[in-house]
Amino acid sequence: MSTVIIGAGPVGLFLAVQLKTRAPDLSVIVLEKYPEYQRKHVLNIEAASFKGAPLSLAPHMKQLTGNVPTSQIEGITTASQPKNPLAAQTLFFCLKAH
Repeated sequence: MSTVIIGAGPVGLFLAVQLKTRAPDLSVIVLEKYPEYQRKHVLNIEAASFKGAPLSLAPHMKQLTGNVPTSQIEGITTASQPKNPLAAQTLFFCLKAH
């Protein structure tokens, strides 16, 4: 099964992480309108957000607790880190208005 998330902002990235922690075999694709990641949000993520996630993901989730810049979440969730079980495929694209 595949899930597509529109927008790689704070909510879209955190949703991708939450989906992968609950269903590690799920294929998650995040679509972003900008050609490169450029957001500068910071999320305050509590460890309780990952309650019920498999213990094998603990080292990866530890990187995602506290005050976490969305650029760090994007780096963790990108498919360029294939050994990371939280990786999702992030596709950057740019739509030009005519």
